[in-house]
Amino acid sequence: MTTTTYAADRTALLIVDPYNDFMSEGGKFYESTKETAEAVGFYDNMRKLIPAIRAARIQVIVVPHHRWREGDYQGWRQTIEELLDLLPEDA
Repeated sequence: MTTTTYAADRTALLIVDPYNDFMSEGGKFYESTKETAEAVGFYDNMRKLIPAIRAARIQVIVVPHHRWREGDYQGWRQTIEELLDLLPEDA
């Protein structure tokens, strides 16, 4: 088996579509996805994964799914810390 190594400065973790409606308590679909998310360790794994990636000096990029319209992202910036804060504490 071949092992491929990637340079940290040319590598990123892409987090695609981290919708509040699925990931945060009170979200429209949180209750219907919570059981599955907990069963697969989603919340705990996200809390471990992102700090580990950053400790390896790899960039974390959040990629929202959105149909772009001019002016949509003016002044917009959501940090990964804000996303982690959305994860329920008891999960």
